[in-house]
Amino acid sequence: MSDIKLFKPLYPLTGNGYFYGRVGSGKSYKLKAIVEYYYEKGFKIWDMFGGKRGEGPFWVFPSDELKLWKEYEKEVGLMKHFGPKEYDVMLVYPYFKDELPDQLPQKKPKISSQLMTIYFKDVTIKDISFVIGQVSPNAKYVWNYIVKTLPDNATGADILNLYNKKLKRYRDLNLFKNFIEPLVYHQILVGKNYKYNLNFKEIAKNKKEIFVLCDDYIPNEFKFFIMGYILRKLFYDYIMKDKVHKHNIAMFREMSLFMKVVDSSNQDDVRVQNFRNFISDIARYARSGLYIFGDTQSPAETRGLIEGQDDLLCISEMPSAKDREIVCEQLRKDRRISSRQIAYISTMQPCEMVIIERGKKAIKIKKVQPPKTKCWKQDDGNFLTIWKRIHNEFIDIRKDKNELEDLYAETNFVIENEYEVAGEKNNDISNTEKEIMEEEKEILGNNNKKNINNTKTKVIKSKKEIELERSRQLVEKYSKLNTEELL
Repeated sequence: MSDIKLFKPLYPLTGNGYFYGRVGSGKSYKLKAIVEYYYEKGFKIWDMFGGKRGEGPFWVFPSDELKLWKEYEKEVGLMKHFGPKEYDVMLVYPYFKDELPDQLPQKKPKISSQLMTIYFKDVTIKDISFVIGQVSPNAKYVWNYIVKTLPDNATGADILNLYNKKLKRYRDLNLFKNFIEPLVYHQILVGKNYKYNLNFKEIAKNKKEIFVLCDDYIPNEFKFFIMGYILRKLFYDYIMKDKVHKHNIAMFREMSLFMKVVDSSNQDDVRVQNFRNFISDIARYARSGLYIFGDTQSPAETRGLIEGQDDLLCISEMPSAKDREIVCEQLRKDRRISSRQIAYISTMQPCEMVIIERGKKAIKIKKVQPPKTKCWKQDDGNFLTIWKRIHNEFIDIRKDKNELEDLYAETNFVIENEYEVAGEKNNDISNTEKEIMEEEKEILGNNNKKNINNTKTKVIKSKKEIELERSRQLVEKYSKLNTEELL
């Protein structure tokens, strides 16, 4: 393993970048330094997840590690451009009305805060699966029905109104209780042309400005949804269709927080598995123009996600023999790293890094260049604490909150209070709704059973019962026809 002083990461990229190391080994520090290198090469940076410490917004602060920069300069020689830098940063805050404060950090022209709402018809079944896990056929039918029925300028208030008027029998679905109802409450779902619906195509064009998703005010159950929605729109709607450039990096810290699956039968872990699969798909097609760069402590927690898809494998101190084996065993078999070199990884200093580039042997970086922007330190406090100490400038969003409150105060779409089944109207619905709801509760309760007894006792049915049975059949038929649409 050769030692080098001055290291320039692989360029151009054809794969992803992954950073491993124990707590305190400096892996996030090194991740940021290398991402900054690619920023200077013309990549658009999408900082999607700041980890438990919320490090994403730290892009707004120039590095205060002047001692480290001087030591680095002694190591590599006089630098043309010295150290700390202030970048253009867009801080993005998804709109959850009860979570957001009345003021957000902003210091023009370099640092701006941007509210984010979502056009409800842009939401797909895949997005919904990041919240509720498995999406049942009934849930797919209901969401497709909402999207097809409501006009483009409808809001969450119209969705709720439609649900109360036409879809009461589906109120027990996870889709309603855990997705629609809370998102409508928080007023994030809006019509097509609302001013805070983000145009990711235009955002991607501005490579100079770093996109930071601020998740401090996103409820935990919706973090996958917001990240997934942004990346799906960016990757599948724009990058894969050649509508934007091919130089994008999505950056994640502590990837194990959303890549580790413990119990695949648990609903929460179904959500995690759905999101893991989604990120894995993007990583697999990184050459299309969106590269995943992320760090994690233990590779065991993300095993199977990245093999063969990485351009840069960056290893910091890793005392665990099991972790070293997972990361390095195949590399050892391929003679790209030796057993002695693997042992060395267990005692590296925080300023050191072993890096394995695509198709090359391992090299040791004696002193990694510090990032040009600030990284979290134990005595710092959170982002807001540092912001108040350094800048203490804010933009007031109470006017925007009131505007959304007014938007949700009334519906934009008149819905007759009557029951429809596959286009047929029935004004006498009270008993019908109750019976169908009971039947659906029973069906949903047995969804996971492998063997369902379909034997029915033959009885004489009244005319009303026959009509009810026909209505149910029409609902099922219509649901099947619409289930796979908008996927």
